[in-house]
Amino acid sequence: TLAALNTTSLFDTLNPINASVTINEDNRRQAYILFTGFADCMADYWVSECWADKVAAGQGTEGQVFSSGSGCTFIMYSTIAAAVTAASALATLSHPVIFICPGSYIEDATITGPTSDTISIYGAGRDAVTWTGATSAGDALACTNAATAIVMQDLTIKSHAAALAAAINGDSGSSAWIIERCIIVANTNATSFSIVPGNPGVGFRLTDCDITGSGIGIGDGTTSGSTSTIWGTVRLVNTRITAETGIRLTNDGGLYLSGGCTIAGTVGIDVTSTTQSTHVNSRGTLFQSTTAGIRAASSNIAQCTLVGNRFRNITTALDFGTTANTADSWRIEGNEFITSTGSDKAIDDTSGALINSIILGNTFDGYTANNEIIGVDETDNVIAHNITDSGATLPDTHDT
Repeated sequence: TLAALNTTSLFDTLNPINASVTINEDNRRQAYILFTGFADCMADYWVSECWADKVAAGQGTEGQVFSSGSGCTFIMYSTIAAAVTAASALATLSHPVIFICPGSYIEDATITGPTSDTISIYGAGRDAVTWTGATSAGDALACTNAATAIVMQDLTIKSHAAALAAAINGDSGSSAWIIERCIIVANTNATSFSIVPGNPGVGFRLTDCDITGSGIGIGDGTTSGSTSTIWGTVRLVNTRITAETGIRLTNDGGLYLSGGCTIAGTVGIDVTSTTQSTHVNSRGTLFQSTTAGIRAASSNIAQCTLVGNRFRNITTALDFGTTANTADSWRIEGNEFITSTGSDKAIDDTSGALINSIILGNTFDGYTANNEIIGVDETDNVIAHNITDSGATLPDTHDT
C-alpha cells in the first residue's frame, strides 16, 4: 500500500499509477518503479486532455515533440482528432500508433491515411477513456481511405445522441477494422449506431467487445434500412450486444459469430431490407432478445448456418417473415430453444420462406405443443431428430 511504502522510504509521497514500487533497503531515498502497459517510446502520438492546461499555461504547445529515455521521439496533443489528422498525413509504411490517456473526449475524428498502411489507436482502458461524438452530423471516428486499416483497443467510444450518428463509421473507406476490448455505444437515439460497417471489401473483427446503447448496434447508417447499401464482412468473437436493435443486416452482408457471443435487446439480428445475398453464421451464441432472435423477413437470405446456439425467452426465436421461398439453404442444427412462456414460438415459417434447408437435432424446452416448428414445408426441407418436452409429435422427414 502507499502507506506501507511511505513508512519504509524517505519520500514524502509515493503515488504509483499503473506501476509497482520497490524501495532500495540500503538507500531509502531510492525507489525502483516498474510501469506496466505502454512506455512512452511505444507510441508516435500521445493524447491527454490535461495537455490543454499545460498549453494554456504556456508550458507546452500542441504537437510538441518529446524524446523518451530510449532516445525515441513522440508527439503530444490534447485532442484525439489532432493526433489522427497528423498520423493520417504520414507516408505509407509509417504504421502510426496513437495512445490515449485517461479522460473524457468529446470530438469527431476522421482517418484519411496513411494509404496502404495501418493506424493503431490504443486507450488506457475502456473504463478510463470515454470518447463521444461531438456533432450531430458527424461520427466519433470515421475513415475515408479505402486502403487504410485500423486497429483499436481498450477504450469506450460513443456516438453523438442525434439520429444517424455513429460511434464508428467505415462506410466511406477503410480496408479492415480490428477492434478489441472496447465498449461501443449507440447513444440515446433509436436510430443512432454503434458501428456502420461500410462498403464491400471492408472487414470488421471485434473481439471481447460490448456493443450497447439505445440505438442500433451494427447497421447500415440509414433510418429504416437501405437496399442499395452493400456490406462487407463482420466477425464477432466473444462479443456482447445489448443495443436496442442488435444487428441490422443489409445487402451482401456476411455476419459471423463465434467464441461465446451474446445478443440481447429487442431484436437480435434483423434482416429485413436486402435485395442481394446475405449470410449469417452463428456458433455458440446466446440469444436473449425479447421480440425476435433472428428476423429473416426479406429476400435473398441464403446459406445461413446456426449451430449450437441458445435462444432463451424470445417471443419468436427465428422469424421467417411473410414472403415464401426467400430463405434458401439454411442449416439449423443442435440449437437449444428455451422459454418460460409457452406461447412463445421457436421457429416460425408460416410464410414458407425456408427451402432446401435442414432443421436437425434441436431441443425445445417450455413451449406449448406445436409452437416449436411452425409452417416449415416438409417437402422442400429436411426436418429430423428434434426433441421437445411438450409431448407434441414434431415433423420428422428426410424428404427434400
